[in-house]
Amino acid sequence: YEEEFKSTDKPNTINIRALSKYAGSLVFTGKKDKAFAIFSKFFATYPYMREMADLSVRTTGLKLNANTLQLANTDSEKADQHVLTAIQPFVSSLPHLLAIEKLSPQHQMLSFLTAREINRIEYYTLQKTQEYTDYAIYDEEINAPKDIEQNTTALKTFVSKQSKTSENKLFFTLADSYLSFLLKDYKTSRTILENARTLEAKDQAFLKSQLALQDLLLLEKENTSINPELEKKFMSLLDVINERNSFQENFTVQLICKKLSEWYSKDLEKKSMKSSWLNSCSADNKKIWYTKTNVPYAKAKSLFFRLIPGYEFANNENSYFNSYFSGFSDEIDNASLEEMEELLAFTENDKSKSEFEEKCTEILLNKDLNYLIAKKYVSAQDFNNAAVFFKKAKPESLNNPDFEYLFSQNPFFLKYGHNIDSKQKDNGIKPEAFCNEMAKLSKNMALDYIIPLTLVTTGT
Repeated sequence: YEEEFKSTDKPNTINIRALSKYAGSLVFTGKKDKAFAIFSKFFATYPYMREMADLSVRTTGLKLNANTLQLANTDSEKADQHVLTAIQPFVSSLPHLLAIEKLSPQHQMLSFLTAREINRIEYYTLQKTQEYTDYAIYDEEINAPKDIEQNTTALKTFVSKQSKTSENKLFFTLADSYLSFLLKDYKTSRTILENARTLEAKDQAFLKSQLALQDLLLLEKENTSINPELEKKFMSLLDVINERNSFQENFTVQLICKKLSEWYSKDLEKKSMKSSWLNSCSADNKKIWYTKTNVPYAKAKSLFFRLIPGYEFANNENSYFNSYFSGFSDEIDNASLEEMEELLAFTENDKSKSEFEEKCTEILLNKDLNYLIAKKYVSAQDFNNAAVFFKKAKPESLNNPDFEYLFSQNPFFLKYGHNIDSKQKDNGIKPEAFCNEMAKLSKNMALDYIIPLTLVTTGT
């Protein structure tokens, strides 16, 4: 390398690769400080080489020290060494952020390291167990560093300063607001967030999405109940439900939907519904009777916000969220018929809907509620009503492979003796017809029980 490439003026693919091999050889010849200086420059300058540079440092134990800093030719190269050190495991980025700020105030990696340090603070302040980390073996309590709150306050001071001096003002303003949120200073967080709305996003779609998510998180903390006026403020939630492209958006949707469902169902009284023999096919159906609410269709909206976290409502097939298990089927199973029917009535009501309600209806249109309600009636053995709702169901709901298989044979089609017309065939049965036949059988069975009992009680 020193003979063939070192004198090359302009970097290109060949001499960059050669330099990386050179840095690796320095590690094994004992010149570790020089190797670290080269890897840190790689990390900061060539994004496609970052993984290599980071792993080289992690696996060989290279570290920042006074000697490595002396090898830097500029303050910017010194800052690069702090960047590579700050992302190592179990390292607080804060001291390195402060050092980078002095050495290179507009360093491109300042926002990256700030986000990383905020993630570290979240880990200790928002999570109670290690079950979601790579290090988890047992479900143990996390022991947060004693100075975590002090570090959060110090990071906020740094971020507040950057929000005024950095070229990336929107990022640091949002970070400032979010750190106030983590410190439970919701009033200050709101003030800063409103200021963020006035800043240019510079086509950074992620930051616009982040602003919307932080707004939702604050709304949840600032309120304790729902009303028609507050519904308008949750319009941004409805906008993000169908297009969840990141785990941040997904988890925020889950959190806010759960809280909204609780708000809508605050005033309710639960009463058990009469059980039936088909209840074993589904969860325990419970009748929920709602009282005291000033919000139209509160019952329907409570169920709506229990349903929509399911990925069936995420239109983006490639979204991060689609890798998650959907709870939609479980929520439908647990919903009462009363809730389901009000949800249907809500979607079919064309009179005086607010913009919020129109948006809710639009989201629900891709679900066949008549079909879902029909199945609920079948599990409750109410075959008359089941037939009514199967008749209203969308053809595509009934023409799915499950029905083709399960109803390929008509259970009411029986061949008696040898004289039956051989041309007669069992062509299967449709769900509506099945329910009508079951309703007739149920009625006949009831009569069969009632008539003998009458005969006994009258003595005839």
